[in-house]
Amino acid sequence: MDLEMAETPEGLVLKPADQRPSMVRVNGFWVHQGIAPKGLDWSRFIEEERDGRHRRVRLSPRSV
Repeated sequence: MDLEMAETPEGLVLKPADQRPSMVRVNGFWVHQGIAPKGLDWSRFIEEERDGRHRRVRLSPRSV
């Protein structure tokens, strides 16, 4: 965690540094700019995301 130091009449104060959002939109795409957890299995993560999307599409009501 990054900290900022601010001087106040009561003394020096440490507070969390301003944080940027981890998700930003770049050219119409959402891009994660945070840090992935250590040991993340990217292949498994992508496969689980795809499976979840396929399930949601199959379960959504069709508009005819």
